[in-house]
Amino acid sequence: MYFKINYIRDFMKQKIIINEAIFYEKTPIK
Repeated sequence: MYFKINYIRDFMKQKIIINEAIFYEKTPIK
């Protein structure tokens, strides 16, 4: 149970990081 919660939390964190990467890719850095 604890392991599963940790796994889901890490998965959500990874998803947020990927979403931010896509957002920064679409946004011009200036």
